[in-house]
Amino acid sequence: MLNQIEVNLKRRSREFVGSTKATKVKISDCFTDKTIKMSITAGEKEHGLSWKESKVKDLNLINPTDQDWYAYDNIYGTEEEKRFIEFLYHKSNKLKQNYEEFFLLRNEKAIKLYSFQEGKGFEPDFILFLRKKGSEVGEVLQLFIEPKGKHLIAHDSWKQDFLTEIQWRDEIQEIFQEDKYIVYGLPFFNHENQQEFKIAFQRFLEAN
Repeated sequence: MLNQIEVNLKRRSREFVGSTKATKVKISDCFTDKTIKMSITAGEKEHGLSWKESKVKDLNLINPTDQDWYAYDNIYGTEEEKRFIEFLYHKSNKLKQNYEEFFLLRNEKAIKLYSFQEGKGFEPDFILFLRKKGSEVGEVLQLFIEPKGKHLIAHDSWKQDFLTEIQWRDEIQEIFQEDKYIVYGLPFFNHENQQEFKIAFQRFLEAN
């Protein structure tokens, strides 16, 4: 009986508790040159293919690597990740009207977040940095974005809950108040069902 109680207690107990406490770190210390091994996984034929090699329809019509806001020479990854970059490409002119500059960085094990409720860790695929126009002090917004295939949305729903909760945490938003640094998260991006993401992204632009 005691053995059974021990198993149940371990199953229900939390080993970690998420925190709103964060540390200020230079981007250059997190995002460094590295070699990444890519492989084709079952059910994801795009992963490991470059932008030019992509089989995704109409991606060849644009070239984000020519844009100053995209920080890389090429684009590898899943179809959803490539579709998100395509989405941002078509939004870039709108962003340039409202922001002094913006940059999209691919999060390859550079930053790991931990959920507030259980301390579960994950690495959002992209971080979008935006610097606002017209402010005396440079106001920077840091936006976490996670493209997600529809077959994984339900399984990873806790990640979406955490991302959308970030913007309501005043402690997070004001961590670097002396630098006017604000942190946000958005719902999952899925190219077949973009409505929720588009609404949240538009609200973000209108509020900031």
